[in-house]
Amino acid sequence: SWWNPFSWGSNRYEQKMKMMAAVGELDATVDMMHRLNRQCFEKCLMLSIAEGKTRDDELTLDDEKCIENCAAKFIAAQQKVGQISVSEFQRT
Repeated sequence: SWWNPFSWGSNRYEQKMKMMAAVGELDATVDMMHRLNRQCFEKCLMLSIAEGKTRDDELTLDDEKCIENCAAKFIAAQQKVGQISVSEFQRT
């Protein structure tokens, strides 16, 4: 219960550990989104913008399709890497 001083430390420790885990997951998600954005921008838009096919404020249908495909492949690859990592971890 809340008045038991022996339980205060463990509750704070558990809360801190949960918060650190949540921050770590958020950092990993933000990093993944940055990598996805950079990869798909470079693959789908850099050349198109340089050639004048895509304006800064508007995407073509080809751009949109490329970005959708790039993002789907990126996420599928991340999921596969995650599955492999989990299975390797479980083997050790």
